[in-house]
Amino acid sequence: MTVRRGGVGLGRQAGWGWAVVCLSLTVATRAAAAGDPGPSLSASEPRAFGWRLGDVIEREVLVSLPDGWRLRADSLPPLRTDGRALELQAVQRQSANGQERLLLRYQVMRSPPELRTWELPPLRLQVQGPSRTESLRVDAWPVVVGPLGPQEASPREGLGALRPDRPPPPRSDAARPWRVAAEAGLLAAGLAALARARWGTFWRRDNQRPLAQAWRQLRRLPATADAAAVQAALQTLHQALNRSAGQVLLGQAVPNFCQARPAFAPVAEGLQRFFAVSDQVFFQQAGVPTGAAAELRRLARQLRDAERST
Repeated sequence: MTVRRGGVGLGRQAGWGWAVVCLSLTVATRAAAAGDPGPSLSASEPRAFGWRLGDVIEREVLVSLPDGWRLRADSLPPLRTDGRALELQAVQRQSANGQERLLLRYQVMRSPPELRTWELPPLRLQVQGPSRTESLRVDAWPVVVGPLGPQEASPREGLGALRPDRPPPPRSDAARPWRVAAEAGLLAAGLAALARARWGTFWRRDNQRPLAQAWRQLRRLPATADAAAVQAALQTLHQALNRSAGQVLLGQAVPNFCQARPAFAPVAEGLQRFFAVSDQVFFQQAGVPTGAAAELRRLARQLRDAERST
């Protein structure tokens, strides 16, 4: 009996010893876990309803990282622009006080014909520690997207089939005369500017040519002009012909002058009579023939017109 009691007592002491060892291991494990709590994750999800085409949906993820832990950049979700209903447009990342804040912006890219539930895709983030790598997961999140408008228009007045535009309001006739006058003035000014730009330069140039200047002086010569006026007109026309030919033009040179400048060929006979009258007045002292003033005025105009053709 004594031995039995002693055996029992030794067994009880051994059992208590194993219990103490197990308890110590448990306490040590919990202490180690408390010393290295590991990373954690929390997500702030958007509302699950009330979204339409073009809306931007923001999803916030907060990752707590102990010392020595970091979020792997290659585990961040890539941007998607491949025509999905929900496209990830931007990912903003901010680090502060051992926390990583991720702001993900999705945009609704489709308009369903009726209410439809789509899901923000799940996320799987990788965090790297001193001795191991852990994976943190964010589950998918549903969002309800509605159509832009009803599939069929209401038959109520104003919501049915397309109607023609309203007629424009009638214009008042009170200002019509003034408006017509203003429009006519603008049209005339435009035509005048166009004519000046098109023909003004040529008109000014023609008026400065020698035979045109001679015509301006002779066009007012009266048919009954006296001998002195006729002599002055002859000299004026001589000077204009010399400037036009570039040399002193004599009667015998008229055929060569008209051959070099064919525009003056129709007035060759008139030029010959002009030189004959000039010889009679200045060299033969025979006086001014009758009708010489009218002939000079007509010849000056013909020479002006021929000059314009050159």
